[in-house]
Amino acid sequence: MLMEEFDRTRKDIVVGAKINSSTLANALNYGIIPTPKTLCKIADFFEISVDYLLGDVDTDNYIPALERKSFYERLSSLAQEKRITFYKLAHDCGIDKTIIYNCHARNSVPSYDIFKIFCSYFNVSADYLLGRTDFKH
Repeated sequence: MLMEEFDRTRKDIVVGAKINSSTLANALNYGIIPTPKTLCKIADFFEISVDYLLGDVDTDNYIPALERKSFYERLSSLAQEKRITFYKLAHDCGIDKTIIYNCHARNSVPSYDIFKIFCSYFNVSADYLLGRTDFKH
C-alpha cells in the first residue's frame, strides 16, 4: 500500500493532497474509486501516475508534462487526431454527447467510469488524458 511505501498517514494525504477525508476513507475502506480530479490530486501528492495509484500498472514510469493540459484539451486533441466529432465519440462510447460538452463548459472531468471508457477508446493512459504527462502510454 502506498501509505506504507511512502511512510504517510491518512492525515498527511488529506492535508497534502487537499482532499476530503471521507473520500479517502471510502477509497481505503470500501474500494470506492474517487473522481478523476481527486485521483489526480492524490497522484500529484505521491508524484506517481494515476494508473499506478489504481494498480493498473505494476511499475511507475510517470514523467510529468512540461505544460499541463486540461482534460477537455486532451480529449479534443485525441478526437481531432482520430478525425471524429464529439457526437461520434459519444455514440461510439455509448454516452450522451452532453457529457462531453459539459466537461468543456464546466472545465470538469466526467465520472471515473466514463473517463476510463475514453482512455480505452483512445488507447491512452489516465495521466495522458488528464494532461499530467505528454506520453500516451
